[in-house]
Amino acid sequence: INAEYGETDQLNMNKWTALSILLSIQILSVFCGFNDTKICTRKNWKQYDPTWSGDTLPCGSTIGQVGCALTSVANCLGTMNPGQLNTWLKSHGGYSGCDIIWSAVNSLTAFKYVDQVKFAEGSLSTAVGNCNNCFIANVRGGTHWVLITGFAGDNTYYVNDPGFDQSTYTWFNMLVESKYSA
Repeated sequence: INAEYGETDQLNMNKWTALSILLSIQILSVFCGFNDTKICTRKNWKQYDPTWSGDTLPCGSTIGQVGCALTSVANCLGTMNPGQLNTWLKSHGGYSGCDIIWSAVNSLTAFKYVDQVKFAEGSLSTAVGNCNNCFIANVRGGTHWVLITGFAGDNTYYVNDPGFDQSTYTWFNMLVESKYSA
């Protein structure tokens, strides 16, 4: 201990140093975007993009009309846009009518289709935090698919929604989740 300062003064300086470090970390977290929420960076293509929205699926409907699952898979994989993926799937037996065959893309990238399940309340948040996984959730009463990108807290999840201007859905709005894992 420095002779100029007493033991109490040294302890107070240590407390102030620790507090200033904590305050600096909190300030950095606000300005740099660090937080407790894990958000996986994924593509955010939209099914209604004019580049591919008019492309047809094997059933005759277009990507713009019914391509939410296709676009969500493209957003997960990140290697082909929805138009390119649609073309590839059509030539590789990747559809059953208008429905994508989830495992058809397994040969394209490191991401492989694992399963389609309904996670228990609260357990999806842990799984979503691992960016080696992609989860595509069925929402809007079973009529729409979105890519989950992170957990916002309180059973709410960040999503890349290919058809609507919506960035979150709650676990209660999700009927099932299709899981891809790298």
